[in-house]
Amino acid sequence: MRYLIFFLFLTGCAVHAADLADKPRGEEVFSALLKNGSINLVNEPLCKADINLYEQLALAFSVSYESGNTTVIKSHCSPSKHEFSADNIVDVWDCTVQINENNQKGEFISSSTIVFSLTLDKKEFINGSLRCR
Repeated sequence: MRYLIFFLFLTGCAVHAADLADKPRGEEVFSALLKNGSINLVNEPLCKADINLYEQLALAFSVSYESGNTTVIKSHCSPSKHEFSADNIVDVWDCTVQINENNQKGEFISSSTIVFSLTLDKKEFINGSLRCR
């Protein structure tokens, strides 16, 4: 029994490590996001804005334009799950792009966050996974 538990522990760690080894690169994350710029956010259940993703990104990226303020972009992905329906839940990469605006003193002014999921294997954008905050 003790060997079985040890084996299961090692196998679980190896599977998790393999998943993390296939973590999307930054280029894959932003490529997947930008390739889907024409998506109308009204069709994304967790955004519901009548603009497309290109317009949302343009608005988020332009906050400091010619103002002397600084825009800081942070991004990362982590393993997660996406529920297509109650009986169809899949493993995904949940990716976050956060845009923070700071004044010239480095003080926080505003932020915008875009979260979306990518398929584990091909790192492709999953329609219906976009969240806008």
